[in-house]
Amino acid sequence: MKKNLLLILLSCIAAAFVFLLAARVFFPQRRGEKTGSAPEKESAAFSASETSPDREEEQITILLKSGGGTEITAHDLQKESHGVEKKGDIITITQKGRYRIQGVLEEGQLRVDAGKQDLVVLILAGMEIANTKEAAIHVEQAESVLLFLEENTINQVQSGNKTLIQNLIQSEEAQSLSGKDNTEDAKGAAIYAKDDLALAGSGALKVVGGVNNGIHTKKRLAIEDGNLEVRALNHGIKGKDCVTIKGGSFLIFCGGSALRSDDDTGEGYGEVEITGGSFSIRCGEKGVQALTALRFLGGNLEVSESYEGMEANQVLISGGRIDISARDDGINACGETPFPNLVISGGEIHINAQGDGLDSNGNLSIEGGTTLIDGPESDKDGPLDYGNENGGVCLISGGTVLAIGSAGMAQTFGAASSQPSFRAILDSPYQAGCALQISDKQGKLLIQHQTIKKGASVVFSSPELKTGEAYLLEIGDEKVSVTAR
Repeated sequence: MKKNLLLILLSCIAAAFVFLLAARVFFPQRRGEKTGSAPEKESAAFSASETSPDREEEQITILLKSGGGTEITAHDLQKESHGVEKKGDIITITQKGRYRIQGVLEEGQLRVDAGKQDLVVLILAGMEIANTKEAAIHVEQAESVLLFLEENTINQVQSGNKTLIQNLIQSEEAQSLSGKDNTEDAKGAAIYAKDDLALAGSGALKVVGGVNNGIHTKKRLAIEDGNLEVRALNHGIKGKDCVTIKGGSFLIFCGGSALRSDDDTGEGYGEVEITGGSFSIRCGEKGVQALTALRFLGGNLEVSESYEGMEANQVLISGGRIDISARDDGINACGETPFPNLVISGGEIHINAQGDGLDSNGNLSIEGGTTLIDGPESDKDGPLDYGNENGGVCLISGGTVLAIGSAGMAQTFGAASSQPSFRAILDSPYQAGCALQISDKQGKLLIQHQTIKKGASVVFSSPELKTGEAYLLEIGDEKVSVTAR
């Protein structure tokens, strides 16, 4: 029996160390001072030797109970350093350590106000906190906080009054929330942090942000795992300095942008990087929005409602699957400085846009992957749009692209492209529901698609095209011979 207890104890200690180390690993670069100086990406990495609490530090259990009845369980509650203070239904953690949270606060707050060098791990193990006026979980100060979602648990936090919460839960169109108290100077979130914040663990977290955003940190945000459902009046998930997502399952419904970073004070700021995860997004503004750089390297992103699907000054897509529906542009590389770039080197992309399908104020480059664009009906926009008026170029060197839509602003790939392509402007517009297919002179089918809107232009490129050869475009009842260049 003693041997079994010893094994359990050693397992708990090892798990604690993993949780604490994970929080460090999530943030591989330390931010520079807010003076515009670039952070040192390699030399400032966190190390295991810096990992806060003693590896043998005991886990403290907090059982939330409304009406001031919250219970705290630790090895020695006589010590003044167990790190938890109670003031009614406001529970404050004041020092580094691991805290396992359970129970319910019907109107209260879980706060972290620890030392500047303290790493705090909050193990959410089946808890609910509501706050009608401000954040349900508030991080005032710490070096970083890890929210670990315990396996097989459901956790819920919400901010805002009951009527607002109910409206958020029952709303069916995210656009109906857009513009409601979501101005640039709006503050607060259901989970709000002034320092680095990380999320991990395989449990579930439901967030309802009736006070501005759902999850918001003023510094860096990293998510490795978890089943997250976020509903918010304004932005869904925001890391002001940067957002890094490695995995997890996300259902986001919000009036603003679903994933957002908007700091511009130095290199590495205002960036969103996604390397994994599954995302189902309905939003009133942008699906994924970064002020400086957006890197989508893997994962499954579905944006079924948005104003624009993805937006940043520099956009790089190299893997994963993306499906976007947008009232305006599908994917947008915006701004003036640095010169905007939209680069697709891999992945599977489908865009249904009422505005431009792919839009860059500067360069547009396709290097790989498969991109299918159901572009606009309006002649004021085009399936492909790049900043030729600014000296930008549109090039393709690999991958397969089918971009269809209106003809008025239809652009195509430049002559400097290393892969052949063609553009066809039809005499008679095709209608929604038409079968489209392209085949070579031997009759080999290269691509087929069913249109979902009317249009009059077709741009196509594939590694199978050969310069100077003719191809047959069939769309509805129309057959057109086009030559690749």
